[in-house]
Amino acid sequence: MLVREAIERFERGLVGQGASRNTVATYRRNLERFAAAFAERPVEEITASDLHEHLYSSRLKADGSEKTPRTMNALKTALRSFFKSLGLEENPAKAIRIKRVRIERDYITGEEVRRLIAGIPAIRDRALVTILCLLGLRREEAARLTVGDARAQSLRIFGKGGVERDIPINATAREHLDRFLRWKEQHGESVVPSAPLFVSRKGNPLSANAIYNLVRKWTREILGKELYPHSLRHSFASALVAKNVHLATIQRLMGHSSISMTEVYLHISNELKEEAVARLEV
Repeated sequence: MLVREAIERFERGLVGQGASRNTVATYRRNLERFAAAFAERPVEEITASDLHEHLYSSRLKADGSEKTPRTMNALKTALRSFFKSLGLEENPAKAIRIKRVRIERDYITGEEVRRLIAGIPAIRDRALVTILCLLGLRREEAARLTVGDARAQSLRIFGKGGVERDIPINATAREHLDRFLRWKEQHGESVVPSAPLFVSRKGNPLSANAIYNLVRKWTREILGKELYPHSLRHSFASALVAKNVHLATIQRLMGHSSISMTEVYLHISNELKEEAVARLEV
């Protein structure tokens, strides 16, 4: 099978496994250059040396500066996943090593979460930001919520890679959701269980991109720094680590397929401790 054909089959497989459009697009983007270089080569003939040379030649941006370790890790992950899916007797990507990268400090503290929620005047946006901060949802997951989901005791989320998880709705999130549901009913928005929870002024379901822009807007206006939905998800995980919640529990709440994805949040807890101790200096 040619590389080009194998990549197309790999992408179809991702879709079949329930991967989000963003995930499929990310893999496609990271495999594009590899596909261009080896498109007409039989995939069985690709060697570890070929992959090493490809990674070496991919390390520079167009301006000659080096790509970040995070960007290179994404490329390495795509290559490893692609070749693993082929089930080859000799996997040339097996030796590819992924560097551990510290998460950038784009999370916010508990005090900042309280300031952010309290400072949002729009009841819809306040409810939305509350569940992103306190329940750890991805923006695509929040966009898919229905009124029925918001009335339940917990959210059943089908996340990336088809990973299913149940997230209990805590008291603060419950309060904001119930207030928002009453507002929806009073303002003529549909509150049947199947209706979308968050809608635009025109009544259309709020898109993931719209949620992205709303989070940027409110964090910039209230906290003085522009953050993104994933920053609020980082904050959710960071808060759980700081409260010594078991890592396996955090993994389930975050919907991570591997515990190693959750372990990267451990350094955040150490940073918070260091900052707390630093404030005691006289």
